[in-house]
Amino acid sequence: MRLFTKGLLLIAVPSAFEIGLLGLVYMTHLDTETAGNWAAHSKLVIGQTNDVLEPMLAQAIRVRSAALANDPAAIDDSALWTELDRRVDQLADIVADNPPQVARAAQIRNTIRQYRQWSSHARELIESGQHDALVAQFSEPQGSALVDAFRKELEAFKAEELRLDASRTQAVHIARERQRGLLIGAVLGSIAVAGIALYMFIRGFRSRLAALGDNARRLADNTPLPPPLAGDDEVAQLDDILHTTSRRLAAADRARNAVKRDLEHRAKQLALANEHLRQQTADNEMFIYSVSHDLRSPLVNLQGFSRELAQACKDLRETMRDFNLTDRERERFAQLLDEEIAESLHYLQTSVMRSADIIDALLTLSRAGRAEYRPEKVDLNTLVQRTAARYQAKLDLVEARLVAHPLPSVEADPDALEQVFTGLIDHAIDSLEPGRAPRIEIGARELEDHRERAGQQPAQPFVTLYVADNGRGIPAAQLPKVFAAFYRPQGGDGVALALVRRIVERHGGRLWVESVEGGGSTFYLTLPAVPATPAAPPATAEAAA
Repeated sequence: MRLFTKGLLLIAVPSAFEIGLLGLVYMTHLDTETAGNWAAHSKLVIGQTNDVLEPMLAQAIRVRSAALANDPAAIDDSALWTELDRRVDQLADIVADNPPQVARAAQIRNTIRQYRQWSSHARELIESGQHDALVAQFSEPQGSALVDAFRKELEAFKAEELRLDASRTQAVHIARERQRGLLIGAVLGSIAVAGIALYMFIRGFRSRLAALGDNARRLADNTPLPPPLAGDDEVAQLDDILHTTSRRLAAADRARNAVKRDLEHRAKQLALANEHLRQQTADNEMFIYSVSHDLRSPLVNLQGFSRELAQACKDLRETMRDFNLTDRERERFAQLLDEEIAESLHYLQTSVMRSADIIDALLTLSRAGRAEYRPEKVDLNTLVQRTAARYQAKLDLVEARLVAHPLPSVEADPDALEQVFTGLIDHAIDSLEPGRAPRIEIGARELEDHRERAGQQPAQPFVTLYVADNGRGIPAAQLPKVFAAFYRPQGGDGVALALVRRIVERHGGRLWVESVEGGGSTFYLTLPAVPATPAAPPATAEAAA
C-alpha cells in the first residue's frame, strides 16, 4: 500500500470519529446558547421592572408633597407619564412570548392609568381651592391602595421572572456541564484514535524510514550510499532521489575540482602576464627616458651647427662684398645664401624644435608613469579659475568663452590635476570651429561609488567631471585612438591626452570621451571625492572674449 493511501486512512479514521463527536458538541452548544439567551432575557426583564417601579414611586411622593405644599404644578408631569407608559410597553414587548406576564403587564398599565386619574383629580381640587375635598380624597385609601396594588403587581411580575431566571440558569448550568463532558470525551477520544492509527501507520515502515534517514545522513556527510531500498512506495522513491543526488553531487564535485584547478592555473598565468606587463611597462618607460636623453644631444648639436651655418652665411655674405664678382654671380650667391640656404636652415631649426618638443612630451609621459603623487584636498573651482586665467589671451585670440560651473573638492595631487585640465583645455581650444561661437564648458555630475573588483567592497566615492566643447568633434573611426600616444587630430605633440589618461588612472579614476563629428566633444573623468559635507558652491565663473 502506498504512503498516500495509508496517509488518507490515518486522516480519515480519526476525522470520522471527530466529526461525530463535533456533531454532539454542536448540539449541546446550541442548547447552551439557547439557555444562555433565556437567562439573559430574564435579567433584562428584571431590569426593566425596576425601570417601571422607580418613576411610579417618585410620582406618588410628588403628589403627596404637592398636596401638602398646595402646589398643583408639581402633580401632573405629562413627560413622566409618557415615559412611564413607554417603559411599560417595552416590558410588555419583552415578555410577549409569555401570556401570563403579558396579562400582568396590562394590569400594571391599568393601575398606572387609574393612579394618574386620581392624581389629576387631586390637582383639580388644589387649583380650585377645595381644601376640604382634597383632605377627604387623601383620607380615603384609594390612592395608597392604587400604589400598593401597583407595587404588588410589579412584585408578582418580578417574582415570576425570578422563578423563570432560576430555572433557566439551572438549564444553562446543566447544558454547560454536558458540553464540557462531551468536549473532554471528544479530545480524549480523538487523541486515542489518532494514537492508535498513528501507531499502526508507523509500525509498517519504521525500518524503511530509518534506512532513509541513514542514507540522508550519509549524503550530508558525503559518504557512499548502500544499495537502494526495495519497493515502489514514496520511501523508495525518496531513497532513489537520494542516490541520484549523490551521483550528481559526486559529478559536480569532480567538475568543481577541475574548474578550481583550471582557475588556479589561469590565475598563475594571469599573475605572470601582469608581472611581465609591469616589467615591460617599466622597461618601455626607461627606454623612452633613455632614448629621449640620447636624442637630445644630437638635437643640441644640430641646433648649434645650424646657428653656426647661419653665422657662416652671414660672414660669407659680408666677405662677398670684397670679391670682384659680376652682377649675375653676385645675384646667384645672394639667392643661394638668402633663400635656399636660409630656407633650409629654417626648416632644420623648425624640425629640431619639433623633435625637442616631442622628446619633452615623451619625457613628461614617462615621468607621469613613475611620479609619486601626494593627494590632498583640492578646490577645483580655484584650480580651474587659475588655469583659465592663463588661457585668457589665447581665448581672446579665438574669441572663445570658457564657462566653469560650480565644482566640488577632490582628493588629488594639485600639480598633476593642473596638467589634466591644461591638456583637456588645450585639446578643446585646438578643436574649436571658426564658423561658430566657440564655447568651452567645465562642470561636474553626480557622485558615483567605485567598488573594488575583488569582493565588491565599497571604496571611496568618486565625482564625475566633464570638459565639453562645441568644436569639430572626433570622427567615430578615430575615437578608439584618442588617448593613444602621438594621436594628433588637431596638431600638438600627440601625447597630451595620453598624459591626461595616465594621470587620471594613477589617481584611481577613469577617462572617456563622447563625441559627434561636427557636434563637439565631451571628455569625462572621475576623481576621488572629499569624504565630507561640501560647502556652498561658488557662483558660475565665465571667461569670455
